[in-house]
Amino acid sequence: MATNPSANNPSANTPTGNDSSPNKEQIDFWSGDRGKAWADSAERYDLQLERYSLLAVGAAAPLPGDRAIDVGCGAGATTFEAARAVGPTGYVIGVDVSGPMLERARHEQERTGLTNVEFVEADVQTMTPLTELADVVVSRFGVMFFDDPIAAFANLAAMVRDRGRLGFACWGPASSNEWMSVPAVALAPIAPLPEPSPADAPGPFSFADQDRVESILEAAGWSDVTFEVVDDPLYLGGPGSLAEVVEFVLGASSLSPLVADRREEARQLLSDALAPRFDGHGVKFHANAHIVRAVREA
Repeated sequence: MATNPSANNPSANTPTGNDSSPNKEQIDFWSGDRGKAWADSAERYDLQLERYSLLAVGAAAPLPGDRAIDVGCGAGATTFEAARAVGPTGYVIGVDVSGPMLERARHEQERTGLTNVEFVEADVQTMTPLTELADVVVSRFGVMFFDDPIAAFANLAAMVRDRGRLGFACWGPASSNEWMSVPAVALAPIAPLPEPSPADAPGPFSFADQDRVESILEAAGWSDVTFEVVDDPLYLGGPGSLAEVVEFVLGASSLSPLVADRREEARQLLSDALAPRFDGHGVKFHANAHIVRAVREA
């Protein structure tokens, strides 16, 4: 049976968000109100992204008895998927900087009764390496937010055995993912659109450039990098009524704080924008994601 591969002192890895943290902005963001909002709406996010959990875990190809790390595990959906793949003789550690999401993940773990899972609040870019090498690393949209992605993936490589496997999902170009831009544009009359970030700045689309991702991984000690482009429908907030999806966007997305004082106007603007995409099952968009595979250099 695989032993617990957690750090000697997981609490020492807890991100503080202080001025010296290289990922301070992201840590503060995901540890605060937005992390809580995500945790509160975890079920809807997981319905929206369920397919990508399966694809990411499939790309990493965990085997029974393997030890695995789930990067940016959030509320644990992909961690639990990996735990089922490695079975009772394997072990999975979910790592995230968000205390609110990890609290939700631990609650879900209690509900499921899975005992081969552990959750650690830490920043993968700077955390102390685990005491036992892992066989696989997996992530569902959790690797695009590092201040220094080469350092983060190099730190991960130090936690994985030679020829260990990496599999993760990241978003393709923003232009191919209107599920994120349409709500923001709809709310522009009352919440002006933010200035676009540089393409390589930490954020959901920072790994859209395959050449950049390949160079990051190779510089960090990974090889045999491959990409699979996945063009699929995506139901915003998962299947549900138009009203449910509008409330999801108002309550759970990063747009919520921008319209806090004008909720009724925002509700109507979103309803008008999303109604043409409601197909009776949910609000349907096209989504573009990349499934990335690599192996730890020997």
